[in-house]
Parts: sequence; structure tokens; C-alpha cells
Amino acid sequence: MMTVESYLFEFDGRVYAYDPQQGALSAPLAESPFDISGGSKHPKLNGLITDYGTVPQLREVCGRPRYLDSVLAKLLRDEGEAVMGSVIITDSKATVDERCSMVMYQVMERSQYKRYVNLVDASSEPCLLHSLSRLFAVAAAQHRRGSSLLLFAHHEVLDLVAVEAGAVVGFRRMAGMFNGQFRSDRLAELTDQVNALHQHLRTGLEQVVAYQWLFDHDHSSSGDAHQWVKQVAEHLQMPLLEPPAAEVLVGGEHEQLSHWLPLIDQLGYRNSSAPSRNRWLAAAVALMPLMALALLLGNAALFTSYAVATLQARSLDADIQALNQEIVAMQSQVVPAAPEFQAVLAGVEQLQVARRWPGYAQILAELAPLLNSTLVVELDGVRMTYPTEPSYRRVAAMGRDAVASASGEGVLIELAGSFIGDAMTVMDTFDELSRRLSGADYRLLDSEVSAGARSTDFILILERLPNEE
Repeated sequence: MMTVESYLFEFDGRVYAYDPQQGALSAPLAESPFDISGGSKHPKLNGLITDYGTVPQLREVCGRPRYLDSVLAKLLRDEGEAVMGSVIITDSKATVDERCSMVMYQVMERSQYKRYVNLVDASSEPCLLHSLSRLFAVAAAQHRRGSSLLLFAHHEVLDLVAVEAGAVVGFRRMAGMFNGQFRSDRLAELTDQVNALHQHLRTGLEQVVAYQWLFDHDHSSSGDAHQWVKQVAEHLQMPLLEPPAAEVLVGGEHEQLSHWLPLIDQLGYRNSSAPSRNRWLAAAVALMPLMALALLLGNAALFTSYAVATLQARSLDADIQALNQEIVAMQSQVVPAAPEFQAVLAGVEQLQVARRWPGYAQILAELAPLLNSTLVVELDGVRMTYPTEPSYRRVAAMGRDAVASASGEGVLIELAGSFIGDAMTVMDTFDELSRRLSGADYRLLDSEVSAGARSTDFILILERLPNEE
């Protein structure tokens, strides 16, 4: 029973467990991957790479890129290759022209796909599910210039993948190509398959790239593990390019090399065939170090900003204190005006008063229309007191609410008089007069009314606000 391996490979009816940290690969396991997940402990898997027990297919599909999956599903249902309950997994899409693309896909029953989903869900770690043919697309992306023939050798099978501009455009599978060693008697058949792939290419194949699942270290000399690759390249009359390989300890006994294992690092969560919840969970776990770094940098930036702001506040406070001291020192050094200039200063102050507050004539002209009434209004007196006069506060205190409501900057006006008429009409007229005297430039500070037999006496205290400068 497996407990700590990071990846499972299932293809050609065999299962391998791979631990990338230890660089260890198990010998082919007797159990199926579904048996491995049994028991009370779930394996700590990061990924399951499987062929789903099927052979990938490649066909041309025409339609808008965003609808290719739907168009492919309809075509397969119409042809009877898929039914309503089938699951269709697309592994790669290569643009042929403006309308069509080459799509590599696999079809399986939903119950079969569900077993794989349950297996990755059983992992105690975020686990992604990938098709084995997804490795074809990853390898193809490494050859973006020209056209290449990729050979994927695994057990008795040889997969031929035609690549153009980094995309898979052709695929053929040849079973029984290895029987302990490469069957050179089938080179003619291999050539026919390669020629069939040319129909999907705009240009001819330019090189051969061999990806072997496992092979021995003697590939650099005349070993059988590498000799067949040279034989194929020479037969096809194309140069041979060897991709990177990773060392791995197989079965805990002997070291071998693999061209496939370096490819799994490029299997992203976006192209996983697992449900979206598994993909998002794996992406979140992968981004956790970046999120932690971002949080650390954010805290560092916040602390730095706080420290800089504190230093600036202290510097500003010191500048304010120094400025206050300079002002105090300057005030103690003010030279009083010479006596011969006192009269000039007094005249300037009078001019300032004249600009800021209206004169008697202006105020009377403003009050005349306000005092207009249907009743006879007799004014006994009008007194005006400007803020610059010493008696200003005494006059303001005459009204009960004057001190509290006066702005301290306007002209205080005392109106004393009487209304001639009956009491009810007089009170209505007085209320109307009070509202009129509370306009934009005037404020009614206090009022007093005394009703008599034939007339009603009143006293009003107003404030005429200063002119706007």
C-alpha cells in the first residue's frame, strides 16, 4: 500500500509511483491505482497521470475556438463514438487556419472518469489529474521552430507525434514495436506512418526527438537503449535531437534515465482534466508562498511608511516650534509707530472702517423700504453703534439675547417707535416686519413690544453684517 508518493503514472496497464524529492520510481505495481487508494490512509498525491485505458485521438474540428469542445462533442455523438453520458477530455488544440483546429481528445464512460476523480479527491494533498497525452503537448511546446517528429517510447508502444510551431498536428500509435528490443523489421511500416503524418504539415519534418520512458545509462555509447533511436533517424534521413533526461532510482535497486519525468514539472493546473475545484485548490496551494511573500512585503512597506511618517511628523513639529519662537521674538522687537504718523494711521483705520461697514445714510436707505407698512409707523429714534466704538458691548447688552447672538463684527442698530392701529393688526404687521428685517444683510437680535389703547410701542435691536471684502 502506497502512502507518500507524489505522483502516480498509469499507462499500458502498468502503474508506477514516483517521488520527485527522493528521485525514486517504484517498479510496476501489481495493484491498479484504485486499489492503492484503499484502506484507512489516503496517499499523499500531487498528481495522477494516466492514459485512462484508451488511445488518444486527433481530428480536425471547425468552429470558433471557444466552441470547439461543444462542436467536437456534437460530432462524436452524431458519429456514435460518444453518447450523452460520455466524458470527452481535450488535451491539446492546434490552429490549422482561421476556422479549424486539430484537437487531441479521449472519450470514456462517465463512471470510468468518476473513478479517477474519486482517486484524486481521496488524496490528502491537492491532486491534479492529467492525461498521458498531455505530455505530448508539453513536449511539443519545446519545439516551436519548424516541424519535428516526436517519438514517445513506452513498453511495447511507440507513439509518433508530428509537431509544427510548438503544437501537435499529427498522431499515430504503433503497438508491438518493442519485444525486448526494437523491431527493426517494422521500419518500413514506421516510414509509412511518418509519411501519413506529412499531410497535416505545411512543411516537411526536419528532425527526430525521442522521449523514452526509461532507459539505461549506456545510451551514450552503443547500447540498445539508444541504438534504435539512431537507427530510426538514419532510416528517416533526419537529424536526431535528444531532450533532457532525469536520473531516477527504479525499484530501489538500479538507476535509469527518463525523458518523461522532466516534463511533469510543466503540467499546469489550467490544463488538468480534474474538476475545477481540484484545479483551484492546487493553484491556491502553489500560490501560497507568493501570497506569504506579498503579505511580508506589504507589512514591511506599511512599517516603513509608518516610520517615515513618524519622522516627518517629528520634523514638522520641530519646525512649528522653531517658527513660533521666531514669531515671539519678532513680536518683542516690533517698533511702535512714530507720533507724527499716528494721525495717518488713524485715517487709514477710518478708511478701513468705511470699506467694511456701511454709513448712516446707506443703512437708513436700506431700512426705509423694510419699514414700509399698511399701518402708520412713527419712529422715535434710530441709534447705530459700530464695532470700533467703545460703547459697542454696552449697547449690545441692552438686548436680552444680543450678546449671545451678535457676531461681534456688525453694526448694532436700535429702532424705537410705534404703530398706529388696533392691537391685532399691529401684531400681524410687527411679525411681518420682523421677518423682513431678518434678511441676508440684517439679523434681528432682540425685540420688545408694548401695546396701548391707540398705538403699540416697539423697540428693535438689529445687526447689520459687514460688507464682503
